[in-house]
Amino acid sequence: MLAVYRYGGRLPFTLLLWPVVAVYWLTGTRARHASQQWLQRVSEEANQRQITLPGPLNSYRHFLRFAEAMLDKIASWRGDLRWGRDIDFAPGAEAVIRAPTERGKLILASHLGDIEACRAMAKQVSGLVINALVFTDNAQRFRDVLETIAPEAGVNLMPVTDIGPDTAILLQQKLDAGEWVAIVGDRTAVNRQRGGARRVVWSTFLGHPAPFHKVRFYWQRHYAVRCC
Repeated sequence: MLAVYRYGGRLPFTLLLWPVVAVYWLTGTRARHASQQWLQRVSEEANQRQITLPGPLNSYRHFLRFAEAMLDKIASWRGDLRWGRDIDFAPGAEAVIRAPTERGKLILASHLGDIEACRAMAKQVSGLVINALVFTDNAQRFRDVLETIAPEAGVNLMPVTDIGPDTAILLQQKLDAGEWVAIVGDRTAVNRQRGGARRVVWSTFLGHPAPFHKVRFYWQRHYAVRCC
């Protein structure tokens, strides 16, 4: 499929992607049910808040969008995606990105965007370095493929299995050096408290109780604990 994209572009790749994703959608019963449940809750919440969704929600399209995001990672590292041409800035974002500053910035990202695409785009801004915290237990096979195609994709990755004081100190050093640090908000480390329980805070989300993981940053200078 990557060879098809390399020599034929995005359209042939997308046409080939539809049947491939269909196989995963049909055989992945647990993932399909989770997707359908999620989309149903989103629809219910949107109706209650009288929010118009951009289009009919569909579980197959949910799977398809995830696959397209994987292509976006590859395309961005190949230089096929460009800021201002393929990706637009949110209002005010370009000024923040291009503004000179001595201190770095901490980005809490979501899967609405793509940290790896942002890191590739950062190469287009002189002097901007974006480090990404990654948890290597997730999608290691795809990372290996990505780094084979674009070896520079492995640069400025910070693999972690536990977020503790040593990780926080490293993050602080990156920020003090003027570099940016990006963390995907729905990724958690595998560390656990005593007794094996994760550090979570329960809150209502889309009308149902949901556990939100607490991430503690022990800042090097003030030793203050911040949870988010």
